[in-house]
Amino acid sequence: MLAKENNGGAGPSTSSQMLLYSAERATDK
Repeated sequence: MLAKENNGGAGPSTSSQMLLYSAERATDK
């Protein structure tokens, strides 16, 4: 957990992935 937080990619990465995932799902429909 600490390592991920230190990288700073855990938060932003998750948000970006979620946005991309929703966009892909919307396109699929």
